[in-house]
Amino acid sequence: MAGFTAAAGSVRYIERQTGHVFEIGPQGENPARLTNTTIPKIFDAIWSPDTSRALLRYTENESLRTVSATFQASTTRISPLPLTASAAFAPSPLTKLAFFVSDTSGGRVRTAESDGSRPTDILTTPFPDFLISWPDKNTLSLSSRPSGTTDGFLYSYTLDTKRLSKVAGSIPGLEVLWSPDMRRIVFSSYDTQSRLPRLSVMDIKTRAIQDLETTAMASKCAFSVRNTNTLYCGLTTNPPAGLYPDEWLQGALVMNDDLWKIDLTTLEKTKLGADRVFDVIRPRVSPDERFLYFVDKKNNSLWSYKLKD
Repeated sequence: MAGFTAAAGSVRYIERQTGHVFEIGPQGENPARLTNTTIPKIFDAIWSPDTSRALLRYTENESLRTVSATFQASTTRISPLPLTASAAFAPSPLTKLAFFVSDTSGGRVRTAESDGSRPTDILTTPFPDFLISWPDKNTLSLSSRPSGTTDGFLYSYTLDTKRLSKVAGSIPGLEVLWSPDMRRIVFSSYDTQSRLPRLSVMDIKTRAIQDLETTAMASKCAFSVRNTNTLYCGLTTNPPAGLYPDEWLQGALVMNDDLWKIDLTTLEKTKLGADRVFDVIRPRVSPDERFLYFVDKKNNSLWSYKLKD
């Protein structure tokens, strides 16, 4: 499974080996294949908010390809994109995407239509690599690739004013999760003394930071879609010490996560009733807040946990 998205009452995902799109119920019921176009060796998929498109990265003839894929009827139409390190779709109702293009002098942020047409460079940077996301229709997020060996930085770019602002910096192992209302970020950092990741929350307006007293990575968390004070995370009670997130990304460290709910106001933590442990990645809450979806990194399997009846 290369990537999934939560739709209304269902989940859509792309099969890694074939590139076929499947839809399945939130508890594994009524599986159906939606497309027949074969695109083998997909290793990453980023979905558009309306689930009709995805950014696919795959290998072909030992070369890396990045395409924008549109799913129509039972076919997949693809449009090539530059060999970019990261890309993201705009949130609804916009039908655009943004991607970062490296060059000899640094890099460029470019926006385009969802099929990659009408590309426009909107920002140049002296840095050759950024992870890009589009958390709000008027804001792009640019973060350095996380590593416990280097300081991480986070910038926001406001599209209407064309203003680049530094949000956070000099944080080793920085991973970032924006709240749906854009008023705060949850971020993880690497503690060089304990050799463990630490989870914190920052108020964007005041820049005040609060330690969540939790050993976790931001990439293992997802905000509630209806209550921005609620965070769902995969947490390991006694995680192994190491270089985070590097060794975990490389597979040298494995986590045994339980599912938890964190109240960002009171810092109360509630363990959810899952009957097994996982190495949680890509958590996402369904639009109706009934299910928490995630992938178990141990075997790349897709799971759901029922939050509400």
